[in-house]
Amino acid sequence: MSLFEKSELLRFLDDTYLTARDNGISKLGALKLTRKEYKTWVSDFASELKEQIKVTTLLDPTKTKERIEKQKSDFHYFRRTYFPHYYSLEGKSKLQDELETIYYKIIDDLKPMGLKFAIAAPRGFGKSTDVSIAFPIWCIVNNYKHFITLFSDAIELAETLVEAIKAELEENERLKQDFSNACGIGKVWKIGEIVTNNNIKVKAYGSGKRVRGVKHGTFRPDLAIIDDLENDTNVRSRTQRDKLEDWLDEAIDNLGSVDGSMDILYIGTILHRDSVLARKLKLAFWHPVKFRALVQYPKNIELWDEYSKIFKYEGVQEAHNFYLENKELMDEGAVLLWDAVSLEYLMQKRAANNKAFQKEQQNNPNSENQKFDSSKFPKISHTQMPKLDYIYYVVDAKGDSNQGDFCGRVAGGISFTTQKLYIFYSKQSRIKGKAVVDEVIKDLKKMRIDMLGGDKNGGFYMLRDWIKDACFREGVRVPIMKFTHHTQNKEDRMGELEFPLDDEDIIFVGDHPELFAQMDDFPEAENDDLHDPLQQIYAMSRLRRIKKDSQGGGKRTNTRNSNRHKRPNRRER
Repeated sequence: MSLFEKSELLRFLDDTYLTARDNGISKLGALKLTRKEYKTWVSDFASELKEQIKVTTLLDPTKTKERIEKQKSDFHYFRRTYFPHYYSLEGKSKLQDELETIYYKIIDDLKPMGLKFAIAAPRGFGKSTDVSIAFPIWCIVNNYKHFITLFSDAIELAETLVEAIKAELEENERLKQDFSNACGIGKVWKIGEIVTNNNIKVKAYGSGKRVRGVKHGTFRPDLAIIDDLENDTNVRSRTQRDKLEDWLDEAIDNLGSVDGSMDILYIGTILHRDSVLARKLKLAFWHPVKFRALVQYPKNIELWDEYSKIFKYEGVQEAHNFYLENKELMDEGAVLLWDAVSLEYLMQKRAANNKAFQKEQQNNPNSENQKFDSSKFPKISHTQMPKLDYIYYVVDAKGDSNQGDFCGRVAGGISFTTQKLYIFYSKQSRIKGKAVVDEVIKDLKKMRIDMLGGDKNGGFYMLRDWIKDACFREGVRVPIMKFTHHTQNKEDRMGELEFPLDDEDIIFVGDHPELFAQMDDFPEAENDDLHDPLQQIYAMSRLRRIKKDSQGGGKRTNTRNSNRHKRPNRRER
């Protein structure tokens, strides 16, 4: 039995709100109506869930004590014994194996302080059922935790998980049979918040909400479960990702007792290569683990490529017949996260939409439009940089300062010896007007700039005379100024960087995190104030001319005396 489809619930909430707004209802009124409709929906969900739970057969009453003792040290036994309606598939996935190990660490009273865990898991593998329902109930019936908090992208998602916990404690006869002291309707029993009969509190929260100072009697939260904290829309914005990570680090991380005993379990699917979850997976103290539905691809992938064509253009049955004819070869080498999920089923998802398959099943959400991968850029240290013979410095400052755009400055130089362009400086600041001039003058004092550039349509062009005046006033050498009027679209201009980056004709000196992030996100980057100057430096640089000349494209042909345009004499006429 599946729990509930989170995307369908979110779609229901969005549709309800938008319909109300379209009907002329105010924003506040639409929110109230959406909340009212959600309460009806969650009530129906709980009723349906309770009916499914009720059909569970009872356990042998003579073995109650034996079961209670066994489940304390065997979570998989707890799963299969008390939740057969959720765990009906044979075997155990590698994800479930890892989660059990994590659960045992979380409930260990002897650990010196709370632990953090970040887990990326594919869609459809029961991660919410296990982490946000079965595990909290295990903690409740065994008194492992006192105050459990559940966080999701939308509060309604977290509240629905609490509703599922309530349904189990109310109607699951197997749980009631062995843990009567914890089951039944508790002291507090409402949407999104419960206090059980054995005095364990569970409360739901949505992302970004105020959670400071929450307590249950004398207890601060001792377990925070974060389940699918991001959504497909907000994760596209770097600003939203930064805000969400700040909230997690500031609000959730400081939710527990001052002794640092609270455990955090963060699970989800990676929706963006720079999502909050993806960031936490890079930190060792979060004990990161990433799972893929297809752990290892089949050896003979060309047969699966042929399968994909048949699946798309001839149909499911024809593709299945092809698989049966070549099953042994097509299965060879494949390793699955869970043997209960068939290889053909996963490869059908891949054939239908590989981009969605990579994101939802493989936790590899790289955009099909992505042009650059900064991890592959050629990089050296400052001590390895050769003498630069000509240095460029480009400023990107927007004309409309009210937009709060960043001002980006990038510097790079050419070595005539290596014939390569070295990018050694990049900086991003939220400044405008005079502050831009001041920062440019500071940079000109520190660096020997030969050519200063910018966009002719940008705000920096309007500051050019102020720059010159400031240079004279400060006694700074005025570099050659070159402002470019772009006629190509941005994607074509940025595309010019692909080959020189691949050929290591552009080399980065030191680390440039903001610039690299913009390059990785292009063409979906929220800001362009650093990658645009990089492109302009390459366009301005002598390196580009050197490369064109070496390819026979740098010198202009004298067409005046060419045969093509030669005027015939009278005899030839």
